[in-house]
Amino acid sequence: MKPVERSWRVLEALEGHLSDGRRLSDIATAVQAIPSTALRDLQELERIGLVQRVPGRDDAWRLAPRIVRFAVAAQHEMARVRQRLDDIERNYLAGSAGRMN
Repeated sequence: MKPVERSWRVLEALEGHLSDGRRLSDIATAVQAIPSTALRDLQELERIGLVQRVPGRDDAWRLAPRIVRFAVAAQHEMARVRQRLDDIERNYLAGSAGRMN
C-alpha cells in the first residue's frame, strides 16, 4: 500500500473518535500496518496539522481541528446549496400553482 493511501486510512480510522481518540495499536490494526509504521504516519499527519495526540493520553490520537474544519465547511456549503435548491423549488411551485387555477 502506498504511504498516501495508508495515511488516508489512518484518517479514516480516527473518524468518530474525536473526544477520546484511538490507541496506536488499534489504529495500526485498522490500517493493517505494524505499530511503528502507523506511528510514523501519525507523526507525519501531526506535523502537517491533521491529527493530534489526545491531551493527557500519549497513546491516543484523534483528528485535529484543522481537518474537522474541512468537514464543517463542507456541511455548511451543502446547507447553502440545499437552501438555494429549496428556494428554486418554492419559486417554481408557487409560479405553477398560480397558473393552474
